[in-house]
Amino acid sequence: MGERRLENWIEGFVEWSNPIQSPVIYRRWAAASAVAAALERKVTCRIAGQDQFVNLYILLVGPPGSGKSNAVKLARQLIAKVGTINLSPKSLTRRAFLSALENSHNTTINVAENTSFDHSSLTALLDEWGVFVKEGDTELMTDLTDIYDNNPIFEHFTEHSGSNTINYPWFNMLGGVTMKGLRKRFADDALDEGFPARIVLVYAHKPAEHVPLGLDEDTQKQTSIISESMAGNLVMDLEKINVLRGQFRWQKEAAAEFQKWVNEGQPPGISDQRFEHYATRRITHLTKLSLVISAACSDRMWVSLEHFNAARDMLFEAEKWMPNALRGLGKNPYIDQMELVQKLVKNFHKRTGRGIPEPEVWSLLGKEMDPTRIRTVIETMLNSGTFQSTGDYPRRTLYPKGVALS
Repeated sequence: MGERRLENWIEGFVEWSNPIQSPVIYRRWAAASAVAAALERKVTCRIAGQDQFVNLYILLVGPPGSGKSNAVKLARQLIAKVGTINLSPKSLTRRAFLSALENSHNTTINVAENTSFDHSSLTALLDEWGVFVKEGDTELMTDLTDIYDNNPIFEHFTEHSGSNTINYPWFNMLGGVTMKGLRKRFADDALDEGFPARIVLVYAHKPAEHVPLGLDEDTQKQTSIISESMAGNLVMDLEKINVLRGQFRWQKEAAAEFQKWVNEGQPPGISDQRFEHYATRRITHLTKLSLVISAACSDRMWVSLEHFNAARDMLFEAEKWMPNALRGLGKNPYIDQMELVQKLVKNFHKRTGRGIPEPEVWSLLGKEMDPTRIRTVIETMLNSGTFQSTGDYPRRTLYPKGVALS
């Protein structure tokens, strides 16, 4: 198969993408999705008496401009160059998705074991995940839940073609979405369903800072040479990953550490009750990620203690920030209005250097909110310290948190 060009494909991707405005955490998970895409339903691991495959459902969550699309596009760019990995169209409907999954059917030969097997493997890399999974589309969410579990057969029904069967389906998904978009698709009770529990939410607030512009000609030429060389190495190694097939094995120390973590109650626990159902699938997420990191580092299909620890650290980092991805969900019903008020106060001060008069806030929001809600939102935000004020109601002046009052 030949030697790998990179010690770790995921970290190589992160290094190559450093000039791009996107947080490291986004780019690292986008890289993990790319490795999973290359592995398809051709590799597995036997755990707790069941075959575990490496498909991941990953959502990069953050405000507009945080770098979600940049990470997704880079992953798609490299995967497309391999040429043998099935990618879905960028714009998907339920019907188009199921058709693409059905058409991805392939027969893989395992020369080492003198066996062959069928699978229908597909990866979707979606800048705007909300275009695919629309608000209230419970039918598609149910489909995605069923397909994630990698059962041998997936049956579905469409108006035009009736009942259809997809054999050995496998779907890997990376998407970008804002917190508002996520809230619209996951109502409070939706978190009790199976689909959200199968998703790793990767939150970041803003892209990496101090990205060098590199506008001078010499810098651009040098950067281009380095980038092209690194991209070539990434593509060649991804091609090697795409050839892997069969069953992963676990190093004794890695298996022991995994079992110890499970026996101890999977510390640190997740206290946020909104992730109660996600927490039941942490073993699954960690298993998949361990296999992905192993494949990113070598062709041996051998999960070492180092691979397991790296996967655990990566998952824990994402879990640390997950509550921010669901900010407002299951909590304050006024969250959208609060964000609007905060933006008004902040932008007014940035533009004028002064606080915004409260009557002006009421005037600007009159078409968006009823008067009772406007007052509730303003009082709630003042009490929580989100912004500050001078004067008395109803003619206060509102300022962003931390600025000098005048």
